[in-house]
Amino acid sequence: MKPDRITVAMHDEVFVLRQLGCCIQIAGLIRAINKAADLPAHKFSTADLAAMHRSDGLSRSHLAGISEQRLHEPLIVCELRDEMWIVDGNHRLEKRLSLGIETTTAVVVPPELWTRYLEPFAL
Repeated sequence: MKPDRITVAMHDEVFVLRQLGCCIQIAGLIRAINKAADLPAHKFSTADLAAMHRSDGLSRSHLAGISEQRLHEPLIVCELRDEMWIVDGNHRLEKRLSLGIETTTAVVVPPELWTRYLEPFAL
């Protein structure tokens, strides 16, 4: 299934991978996903997605402000060092869990795409 368009935030959000000393530029990655004709969204158990690695930062105000349309946009999942990580959609996933929604769509992005948006960072 081809994903619905994923909304690009007004600011360039990053997903920080401290243990790798880098971050993923999410806005650029979302634009590439939205352009890709051959990158399908897959249905997953919401509980299985919740068990994946993901950001530990959550904002209650962000959770409360998620629109119905945004809630149903696919999450973005990347494989990093043989483990699956949710790099975009942590708040949507938390809201879906709280609402008892059992399935969630996600785009699994291959390394040859997401690594184009990888940047080193210094603490």
